[in-house]
Formats: sequence, structure tokens, C-alpha cells
Amino acid sequence: MGQYGVLTHPEISAQTEALRSAWEQLDVQNSWIEEYLSNDSYHEVIFIGSGSSYYQAQRMNRAT
Repeated sequence: MGQYGVLTHPEISAQTEALRSAWEQLDVQNSWIEEYLSNDSYHEVIFIGSGSSYYQAQRMNRAT
């Protein structure tokens, strides 16, 4: 129990790059988002296991 932060510190330190990669991936998948979320043919979209609800809400707000 003497090695505090051995796993946590590297994980926290890598968050900037992880967020940058996630943002870049959203740009790659933007056409899918536009096709399905902006499509009037769909009355409802259900997200399962989509991660942070706050981040999901931000992205959905940008797509509309």
C-alpha cells in the first residue's frame, strides 16, 4: 500500500491526449452523426453505453 499514485497519476496525465483523440475521432465520424441525428426519418434515437451523459448532451446539442 506504499505506492500511492502509481496507476492514477499516469492515467490523469494522459487525459489531455485521450480527450484530443476522442475529439479528432468525432470529426471523422461527423457524417454519421449528421446522417442519423439530423435525419427526420427517425423519431427517436436511443444511446446505450455512450459514456459521459454530459459529453453526449454537448455533442447532441451541436448536431441539432
